[in-house]
Amino acid sequence: MTTVDARTWTTAGPAPIVPGYLIGARLGVGSSGSVWRATAAGGGPQVAVKVLRTGPTADRELAVLRAVAHPHVVRLHHSVVLDDGRVALVLDLVDGGTLGSVMAQRGHLSSGEVVTVMAPLAQALADLHADGVQHGDLAPGNVLFDRSGRPVLTDLGTTRLTGEPRDEVFGTAGYVDPVVLAGAAPGPASDVYGLGALAWLALTGAPPETAALRVPLVDLAPAAGAALIEVVEAAVDPDPARRPDPAALASALRAA
Repeated sequence: MTTVDARTWTTAGPAPIVPGYLIGARLGVGSSGSVWRATAAGGGPQVAVKVLRTGPTADRELAVLRAVAHPHVVRLHHSVVLDDGRVALVLDLVDGGTLGSVMAQRGHLSSGEVVTVMAPLAQALADLHADGVQHGDLAPGNVLFDRSGRPVLTDLGTTRLTGEPRDEVFGTAGYVDPVVLAGAAPGPASDVYGLGALAWLALTGAPPETAALRVPLVDLAPAAGAALIEVVEAAVDPDPARRPDPAALASALRAA
């Protein structure tokens, strides 16, 4: 099994021609496609148009977004087939920045902010997992914020069905479950590790080191409460069996 760093996707090509939409600035490039600001040709609010790379990830992302309606997962309006056969997803424009951009500006978040961001995302994972879907690439660039600060998961092209075999596994360095890096298939606990790594990043400014090199979180974020530190360290436990499930993680974060 090969693990592919999603950050290697860096080019998007020229602006796409999407029937019915006026395409504006490129917003970003992810493992499954490029995202552009757009407006319907007949007017209306701005949206995000994601042009998917051809292949199974495109089919998977479209299928998942059609099936999911969740306040903390980016919302699909509809899809458009381009002249070259690629599929474009018309999504809510969530333009309050990414967790990565917030971290670049702020360095770290307060304990309260970490709980406010991570608890609803943990619940979103619990709801996805209940439907048999794993996210697969929890990374700073895949957590968006709307103008009110609501966190939203995006880039679902790397999702997989629980138990689904996959020769190639996508992920972002620093946020991939160590057991996956060692060759094991990702499971629901891998999403828990990814979210725990994001919480660690939010508290300290960097994702966790490998277990052998990891400094205790209390030393890196001394202002964080003991309960929050315990929850985050449990989420990134090297042993997947010792990590909480997403629903328990959400509850523990809210109580921290």
